[in-house]
Amino acid sequence: MNLINLINFQNLVTGLLVAAVTGGIGYIVKALFILNGKFVFGSTPQIAGTYLSEYKGKDVPSDWGDETIVVKQFGRKIWGTISDKDSAYFVKFSGMVTPSRVIKYNFRHPEASNNDEGVGLLRLDKYGETAEGFVVFLDDDNENPTTNKIVLKKK
Repeated sequence: MNLINLINFQNLVTGLLVAAVTGGIGYIVKALFILNGKFVFGSTPQIAGTYLSEYKGKDVPSDWGDETIVVKQFGRKIWGTISDKDSAYFVKFSGMVTPSRVIKYNFRHPEASNNDEGVGLLRLDKYGETAEGFVVFLDDDNENPTTNKIVLKKK
């Protein structure tokens, strides 16, 4: 290998490393400080953990059991799983939590053939132990959108 090839190889490796570091820093800044395209320097509530859900209302089907929600978090981004307490059924979700304690998420079954999906909008209490709001999803019995009140309590 001559000197010119060695210099070009070093430039290539240096360029790739700089691009990787820049991309990583950009991802961290976006996750921690950017909300809806604007820089926000507020403290984001840390909600990672395990929660139990409870559906409220008079139209809640009797076969709906409690669910276990496992939340993982990086900055404002949240993701995890929602699993049925009595079976192996689960869906994955992703979303965000804002500095004003609003939780927005969407969920979907991991298999594309299953149409169990929906969205949720919750308000976290000031202690981070309870969140209340609504979830909208496709009812698997009649394929119509359904709205129900939901309460999450930290385990």
